Amino acid sequence: MNTQRTYFIFIILQEFGMALTYTSYVPYLRTLGLGPSDVSAVNIGFWIALLGFELPTGVFADRFGRARSVQAGVSILAISALLYATATGFITAMLYEMMFGIGLSFISGALSAWNREAHTRSTEETRKVYLQTVARGAQYRSLASLIGGLTGGAVGMVNERF
Repeated sequence: MNTQRTYFIFIILQEFGMALTYTSYVPYLRTLGLGPSDVSAVNIGFWIALLGFELPTGVFADRFGRARSVQAGVSILAISALLYATATGFITAMLYEMMFGIGLSFISGALSAWNREAHTRSTEETRKVYLQTVARGAQYRSLASLIGGLTGGAVGMVNERF
């Protein structure tokens, strides 16, 4: 599979998966007994983990490769998402949310850098393909976000614990 197709599939699946939770995130946390300030604290925990691990995960990507960094991030995201479904309150929600932030930090810069490196190794034509890939990727990301958000909203109306 070529780099462009791999990149598109990954960003579509990632964005769709994230968007599934857009409409049910707060109601889900509320079913765990969290109040508005608790929900905010959990969200802040995510951002602290994401930002706090950007540098170490960037070093990991530089040392072990972009693909390994993305693989590690996806693994951590999958585990944290599965565990998040078993959350029972504030502590577990915070823990799994921070784990999710760490997983995302493995992916955030590595995916873009991997795509860029794959398209800048040779000719000017390859650089044009890179720019087209980024533009089309943004379109796919938006569409996946819309479909994921609508799907998550529909499922959330049936089951808040989704």
